[in-house]
Amino acid sequence: MANSASTEKYYLIFFSTAVTGVTLALTGYAALVSNSVTLRADFLKCFVEFLAIAIAFAVVEKTRRSDLSRYNYGFGKLEQLSSIVVALTMFCSAVICAYSAIDRALEPELIRNGTFGLTLSFLSVLGNGYMWRRFHKLVETSPSPVTESQCALFYSKMLASLVVSLSVALSYLAPYFSLFIYLDSIGSTCIALFLLDASFTIANDSVGDLVDRSVEEAFQLVVLKYLVQYEGAYSGFHGVKSRRVGTKRLIQINLALGDDIPLKELRPKLAALKGQIEGEIPESEVVISLVV
Repeated sequence: MANSASTEKYYLIFFSTAVTGVTLALTGYAALVSNSVTLRADFLKCFVEFLAIAIAFAVVEKTRRSDLSRYNYGFGKLEQLSSIVVALTMFCSAVICAYSAIDRALEPELIRNGTFGLTLSFLSVLGNGYMWRRFHKLVETSPSPVTESQCALFYSKMLASLVVSLSVALSYLAPYFSLFIYLDSIGSTCIALFLLDASFTIANDSVGDLVDRSVEEAFQLVVLKYLVQYEGAYSGFHGVKSRRVGTKRLIQINLALGDDIPLKELRPKLAALKGQIEGEIPESEVVISLVV
């Protein structure tokens, strides 16, 4: 089941990278032939989103090619860093969209040559909605920082594409309704708000794992219970930290060993300590680090 979910995540992110790359080229053409500031902001947003998705794919590819039979605590940081990059690109997109909106509001113009962009944005609503549903299903069955950030990204892309479609479509009515000339600016502002909300959500969820947050309180009690039970196997406790990698919860326990008991005799006790903690905390992997 885990291998199946991992394979699905790999091909889904590969597919989203390829599709976003094609969409980037088409969006660039739409922005080039039109004077719509919303379409131009959409192109810049699409560019940084493509970079974010490509980075996520690189992370998954690196993890996939590595030896997963060995414990690698660094993969957690790699996934969290990828999620933070996605959040940063969303924030940059929001700043670009907000600046474009202010600029167009100060000097409003009627939209010209926006038909191609309107058609593309409508198709993007459908495409991004499909990708969001696929990632949402994957998150429900096999959550990980990368898939969760991609799910949030495509949800924001779907809403942003919907805003672009409505903004460009209604802007064609500006010759008949004078206030509609400001819809181009309003569209960019809405996109900026969507991206800001998504970027802060992703960053908030990822930073805690990146800096090695403590084990949840309920699991701390489990760890402490077995540390007390096996207190004869070590001479000092130097803290515990955890991080999520995919569906797993990685727990690192730092212990100091006494000089009076040979390591050969301690190994079975430490192995038993590790096994009992993993048996009580679901989807966990425990590493006991020896502190000199």
